[in-house]
Amino acid sequence: MSAPRSHGWLLLALGAMLVMAPTAMAQGSEDLPPIMPQDLTADPSFENVSAETEEMAFTVQLTAVEEAYTGDFTVDLSIEEERVALIEDTWTAGTQTRNVTTDEDADQGPGTWSPSVGLHPFNLTVSADGESFPLEFKLPTGPDLTVEGSERGAEPTLDVTMEPAEPAPGDEVTFHLNVTNQGSWATPEGTPAPVALTLDGEEIGRTTVQNLEAEEDTQLTFADAWTAEGGHHTIAATAAKDAFEEILDENNNASMAFTVQQPGLSVRALEASPSPVPANGSLTLEATLENTASERREASTTAVYLDGELHRETDTEAVEPGETTNVTWQLEPDVGVHELTVLPEAEDAPDEPPADASSATRTVTVGPDLAVTGVGTEPAQPLTGDEVTVNATVTNRGAATNGSVPVALIDRLGDQTYASTNVSALETGERTEVELTLEPEAGDYDLLFQIDPEEAIGQAERGNDHGFVSFTVREQEPELVIESVGFEDELVPGQRRPAQVTVTNEGSDTVTDLEARFQVDDTLLGQGADVGSLDPDETATVESRNWTAEAGEHELSVRIGSPHDFAAGHPLVSATRTVTVADADANLTVGELATEPARPSPGDEVKLLLDVTNEGPVPATGFTVEFTVDGERIGMRTVDELAPGANRTLESPAWTLDAETTSASAVVAPNSEDLETREITATLAEASSDVPGPAPVAILAAIASAAVAGVRRRG
Repeated sequence: MSAPRSHGWLLLALGAMLVMAPTAMAQGSEDLPPIMPQDLTADPSFENVSAETEEMAFTVQLTAVEEAYTGDFTVDLSIEEERVALIEDTWTAGTQTRNVTTDEDADQGPGTWSPSVGLHPFNLTVSADGESFPLEFKLPTGPDLTVEGSERGAEPTLDVTMEPAEPAPGDEVTFHLNVTNQGSWATPEGTPAPVALTLDGEEIGRTTVQNLEAEEDTQLTFADAWTAEGGHHTIAATAAKDAFEEILDENNNASMAFTVQQPGLSVRALEASPSPVPANGSLTLEATLENTASERREASTTAVYLDGELHRETDTEAVEPGETTNVTWQLEPDVGVHELTVLPEAEDAPDEPPADASSATRTVTVGPDLAVTGVGTEPAQPLTGDEVTVNATVTNRGAATNGSVPVALIDRLGDQTYASTNVSALETGERTEVELTLEPEAGDYDLLFQIDPEEAIGQAERGNDHGFVSFTVREQEPELVIESVGFEDELVPGQRRPAQVTVTNEGSDTVTDLEARFQVDDTLLGQGADVGSLDPDETATVESRNWTAEAGEHELSVRIGSPHDFAAGHPLVSATRTVTVADADANLTVGELATEPARPSPGDEVKLLLDVTNEGPVPATGFTVEFTVDGERIGMRTVDELAPGANRTLESPAWTLDAETTSASAVVAPNSEDLETREITATLAEASSDVPGPAPVAILAAIASAAVAGVRRRG
């Protein structure tokens, strides 16, 4: 017994919810409600529902398609056309996601559902602002035994293996059969489910299985159930027929065909040449027959079947054990794709080829086989006055064509030919690109791209000689011209600025209900700026929401149209510009060092003054100024930020000047690695004075090691 597998049934049932809603939102249809279902969960969870579950409640996660929407909404959930819950509530603008629960929020309906065995139609409809979005799928609950071995959606085959894998006549064969409960809950406890194995319609084994959990499988062994016989056979199995109620009954049985090689003459190889065969040409068919028996096979008859009907019989010489012999035929089949079957030892050959292990079949193509692929149009969304080109690839998969081949572009109803041309002769395997042009009027077109519409050349296969293309030609759009798009000022990192677009109506008609949608790289700048109506020759300029600039190159794009144009994925006009935001510097200018008072005398209380100006385009952040006198620090001032163009005078704490003071300095230093240290020093000396008493002191010179301190604001 193996471990449980993933819940395939549940993934199938919930796929609609998890895929359809996000896909619909991405398409941006104007018919969608402003809020949509995003996820669906259950209590108990879908994986934990069992026969003992009495009630299930459901939670629907909703998400906003329009962030600004405020208004009423409803969630209507029903199972098997019986309402479980109708929820009526109000959505508030700015809400991104919200959960509603059937057992807590229901305004109508019981709010819960009692699961039973079956595949239940499940309907969930979300409505708001006059629009609805329905989701429908099948909800499976219950056990579901199957003996199928292929993936769901493929042709079902029996999940069985044989031992030996390729039995010979006379071998005792053991079969190993896998039975899986692919349902959502376990089989009824203690209830056996019969399993029968048949071969060619005759029962060769019977047993039972019971107590299988959801998604659990088990292997049943039918030992020495059959003595192999040569020929084609069919093994089949049936599980749990009428043992208990299941989700599905049609997957309880399956079959598999296999062949046991019969000793004697068999076709070892079958070759046809040339391949493909030219129209009205001759075909050589050669079969290599091998004697797989242990005794000599006497002279016999070998039959050839053409498209399932006996075509020719030929005498074959005797063949020793392990030896081979070749049989050759010259055939002249009609143009087309044919199936040739060779049957050895075909005395009294039947009218149709039997399902015999010793035979072999080969498909041959007679005549050209022109296949059409990759049909498309340019432009994809044409307007009136456009020349539309329909293009396709034509490949010859058959014999070479005899001269050129006609191609036509025809209305699907066959009542009008829009364009035609001739394709030059094509050799086997050669391909060519074909273009047909037309100038259609406004309207819907459903066309057929057809090779040889009159069936003049005789093709081997007619099912692949055409392709379909549909498109809509819309009326010529208004002549809107974008005059300019960009930002008003040069941007530096950290600035918040709106983008602007100027648009002019150069047409002869008024265009209404216009809006401009801005985007920088992958970021939308708001929901759209209202342009309104533009009369002929009228110009309008509108702005987006602010964008916070980041260093580097960015792509600014703007699209202009009506809401209907955007929903159709076809705005009236658009433009793209590259915006470069430089990694700007803050230029910090340091002035001369001064004192207050300007001419102090020994004994005065004095302060040092230093002017600092930011002449750069970005703020200068995080620096300090340290004041010293004769090498001793007297104080420090911190500047958190100095805006572009701003000036600040920093002053030291007061200190008492004495006659022996000779120098003062100010050091501009960073709080981080983003700034460089700068120092300015000054020499003090006595100044001339006619006033009796202590001589005043003046700053004679200010020698800065760097008069301008460069401060870089790094992103």
